[in-house]
Amino acid sequence: MNSILRVPSECWLSPAAAVRGSEIEGLGLFATRDIPAGEPVMRLGGQIIDDATLNALTPPYSSLCIGDGAHILIDPAHPVRYGNHSCDPNLWHQDATTVVARRAITKGEELTIDYATHTISQTGS
Repeated sequence: MNSILRVPSECWLSPAAAVRGSEIEGLGLFATRDIPAGEPVMRLGGQIIDDATLNALTPPYSSLCIGDGAHILIDPAHPVRYGNHSCDPNLWHQDATTVVARRAITKGEELTIDYATHTISQTGS
């Protein structure tokens, strides 16, 4: 774990989620079974970087703003990066790094999050 906000060094994705083609955008995450409200679906983790380091990165990359001038650089190969946006999402942040089911989710449903609730930078594919 990193010391700032106890950020995990790696992302975690529940086995209740899998990547497949999405009608929203490219690939997405989908429920492989029913997921009850409040169940953790993913934990975001990675290297903590500052604004200058973020601005110097070459795409593609994914990052999550966790505070003033602090970002988690997320492994671009990790499947958590396939979470798509919705203005009426079925996932939300329980805290800075933990994403849980906002409501009961049925098997086969695409897992979505509102990008506006946390600053996420995704550049490239």
